[in-house]
Amino acid sequence: MASVDYKAILEEIRRGRAALEVLESVIPGYRGYKEREMRRETDRLVRNILYERLIRAKDAIRIAYFSIVERGLSNLYEGMNRLNAVMDRVSERVNHAEYGYAGFFDAIKVKEEALDRMLSFDANLLKVVQEVEDMGQKLMAAGSTEPATSIKERLDALMGSLRELETIFNERKNVILGLKGN
Repeated sequence: MASVDYKAILEEIRRGRAALEVLESVIPGYRGYKEREMRRETDRLVRNILYERLIRAKDAIRIAYFSIVERGLSNLYEGMNRLNAVMDRVSERVNHAEYGYAGFFDAIKVKEEALDRMLSFDANLLKVVQEVEDMGQKLMAAGSTEPATSIKERLDALMGSLRELETIFNERKNVILGLKGN
């Protein structure tokens, strides 16, 4: 292995060349390594944001449930229990999904089109999670004041959004796994 001329590297940096550019030119494979790490980190950050928002929605749903119990709206208990179960499942799948699925992130060269697809999935996930969070807040407010029929409609709509979120998350995972070997 050739020796590294650290003085030359420092001189390049002093002349205005970014340290990262210098490292990329000196260390074979460094650029690909950094890109993979950035993809993994981005994946982790997106899923952390999704999980935090889902936890806020989960908290709002729990408060709505307490209000419903307090009001004695027993006809809504089963639906709320189902909603809580789906919320738990979806939020924990997002939280415990493997960081940076190997098939996608370990590829040295990932096509721009594939990255665009992933960004599209992430944008959809963020949009639907925001809807879930907003609906959870509205359900929480409705739990203490609205009639049971209105609460049931909100509950059903929220369940639909959670299932949509789960579908998008599954499709995203399938796309990532399908990219293995591309």
